[in-house]
Amino acid sequence: MIDAGVRPNTITYSSVATALERSGKWELATRLLAKLRADGDAVDRILCNTVVSACARAGEVGKATAELEAMRGDGIEADRYSYNGLLTAHANAKPAPDAAAARGALSAMEAAGVAPDLVSFNSLITALGRAGDLEGALRTLKGLGSRGLKPDAYSYTAAIGACADNAAASGAAAAAAALGLLDEMSRRRVEPTALTYSRAIAAAAAAGGAASADGGAVVEASERCVALLEAMSEAMLPCTAPALNAALGACAAAGRYGDGLAAVRGPLEEADHANRAAPVDAHTIALLDDLLKAEEAAASAAAAPVDGGGAAAEKRFGAAAARGDARAVRAALPRLREQVEKDAQRAEAAARETAAAEARFVDLFFGKGKAKDLKFGDE
Repeated sequence: MIDAGVRPNTITYSSVATALERSGKWELATRLLAKLRADGDAVDRILCNTVVSACARAGEVGKATAELEAMRGDGIEADRYSYNGLLTAHANAKPAPDAAAARGALSAMEAAGVAPDLVSFNSLITALGRAGDLEGALRTLKGLGSRGLKPDAYSYTAAIGACADNAAASGAAAAAAALGLLDEMSRRRVEPTALTYSRAIAAAAAAGGAASADGGAVVEASERCVALLEAMSEAMLPCTAPALNAALGACAAAGRYGDGLAAVRGPLEEADHANRAAPVDAHTIALLDDLLKAEEAAASAAAAPVDGGGAAAEKRFGAAAARGDARAVRAALPRLREQVEKDAQRAEAAARETAAAEARFVDLFFGKGKAKDLKFGDE
């Protein structure tokens, strides 16, 4: 377009900024907007909000705040999308959000006469949860009604995620809160998503890890994780690798190796029937390897002669079922390893393509050979 002598307009630049946002190139997005300002080109709210959103996705609170200030310098009033971008930045902040700063962003939004919406509060719930303020996150969810807002699946998922983020510190209380929120969703007829279940399983697993000295609590946590995986399947939701990994880890921690191997069969079979990739990653493979080794050792011990009539028969039956699960998982492992390896190769190829596209972008908008002059990250 530029090579053909056609000058881009604001709509063109907004489209470019959107592509940069979606590809995670927030630094290039901010550079592009800065160049347009330096060149005296017109910018509008849509373009500025897109750049704020790009910073938000990366959790760059300082950059998102700076872009909001720059908008005012351009004579552009920030709107709901602008402030929601800032709140999203707080929710994604690394290594963790600042609870007071996140609340301050919401207060600034209201002080500017912009009414927060459900997206605003969902981001705040996430930010508070990741900041370690579980009570504040749950209180924010509960207070939505007083604002005339009805929590949706994203609201509950954010709150359940807050329980997961704090389960290591709060233990069983956080897991119970997560399960209570799932029950509340059912009562209010709010359909959970795959992410909702994934975060609930993470909460149960983390609570079990926090109670490692209490064997009964660890076993209970593993049972909750398996039950949630089953509920996820009953809801016709595709299992995810994080959900499966959390459940397998909980079973391993409880010494319930057979339960873990049995639990993984359902998601694998469902993925096969739906002709989609299995919900596994490199961590899943490592967990399955460990479970198979542990189950093999347990099976050897179970093969020793035992007395006890019905109890002995039950033990042998359980061991036989576990061996069947182990055989099925072991048979699937080569295919799963191949899938994970191919996923890694595709990710590497995509990274190379992204790097090449980034270089072309820099050549086009900043001049050929300028890539090395543009410093990204902390400057």
